[in-house]
Amino acid sequence: MNTGILKGTLNNCQIRHEEGNCWSANFPELAKYSDNPYSLYRSSLQLFENGEKIGPAHSTYNSVRDIGKGRFFHWDNVVFFSTSDNSSPLTNGKLYTLNLDTNSKSYTKNINILDPETGLLEYPRSLHLELGNKCNLNCIICRPKNYSSNNEFMSKKTLDRIIETLFDHLINLRLDIDGEQFLYPHFEYLLEKAKDKNIDVFISSNGMLLNKRNREILLNSSTKSIQISLDSSDSKMLETLREGARLDKITKNISLLIEEREKKGNNLKINFHAALFRENMHSLKDIIVLAHDLGIDSVSYIHGYIRNHMDINMSVFWDREGFRQSIDDAREVSKKFGISINGPDENSDLICHDLFNSAVIAKDGSVRTCCMDDKFPLGNINETNFRDIWLGDNYQLLRRTYNSKNPASKKCKNCYIIKPWNLFTPEQFFEPEALARANAKMKPQ
Repeated sequence: MNTGILKGTLNNCQIRHEEGNCWSANFPELAKYSDNPYSLYRSSLQLFENGEKIGPAHSTYNSVRDIGKGRFFHWDNVVFFSTSDNSSPLTNGKLYTLNLDTNSKSYTKNINILDPETGLLEYPRSLHLELGNKCNLNCIICRPKNYSSNNEFMSKKTLDRIIETLFDHLINLRLDIDGEQFLYPHFEYLLEKAKDKNIDVFISSNGMLLNKRNREILLNSSTKSIQISLDSSDSKMLETLREGARLDKITKNISLLIEEREKKGNNLKINFHAALFRENMHSLKDIIVLAHDLGIDSVSYIHGYIRNHMDINMSVFWDREGFRQSIDDAREVSKKFGISINGPDENSDLICHDLFNSAVIAKDGSVRTCCMDDKFPLGNINETNFRDIWLGDNYQLLRRTYNSKNPASKKCKNCYIIKPWNLFTPEQFFEPEALARANAKMKPQ
């Protein structure tokens, strides 16, 4: 191993088979540079097969095991990897080497861990921002039919306050709460500031506004991943769930984005994300085929969460066996086409890492518990120093109680993110008022 750029070779004597396409190699000296629960994209490790870079890095264990094709991730002192053709690295005669840049921004940002046991940081490493509530679509998933919005945006003053206070500490910035991100008046300015501070950006979009100018802004930024909300590869079904969406326009925009990405040599990852209901749950396998045809990198899904304004009969909760089958079918298709697929975790560690290393700030500057909660009082960055909010009494109360029987925030009690996903737990499928209707439906008549 050298200093600055650490280099190493994966020798046969240190390689072991895990399962499926997944292999592992132990490098104790790399542990302090690895991904961890508080920063899932921290490691700068690159992996090479006969001198050719393979990947993608930071893949999930399931995708390395089930799909392979060069996927890998670095966790603690172990590199979990697959070969490019899913052959055995012990017998295929190929040389596997790695390098890791110890000067990566992930290691040089000023990160101060206040509590090693919980991972509480002095400042968050990741930030979710709600830029506004204006959207170019009317999706039943988000809003009631004929919903009218006052189209509020985060002010430039609030945005500058956030940039000044937090951007020196951030590794990741997520733009995926409410509204369409590309409608934000200061969107290009925000991405420029994130790039200046070496912050990796994740964006969620419906894909309709990815015109030439917005594609240029995107590819010139430090955006590492864009998630396109696409619930069906059938145009009529998509437009039923997302009023105003046009599948032909979305796919054309994505095709042009991929073409321009390749010309620039940009490593932007593109993901399709589907919210699944009874009406569209069997569309997931077709979305994977579309992703393959377009050159999309991965597909993710979530069971459609039934909000209070929605028809409870849309939920996959009422057809659990059919939902399971649709996921199994989709996984088979994903293996065939080599497209990574990710969904709710049935083996959650019950730890809400976001409370200790990530923050959410709404368009008015208020600091929220998470992207699902806007009521628990924490403070407003326009009125109070962020560090005082982050380490304040209410935040600490949340951290102590979120996974107890009586969490300070009611949202934590039925959170479907940190709890192991369970098809038989209705609380994970319905908002409170919708849940009451679902419970009434389940009562014997």
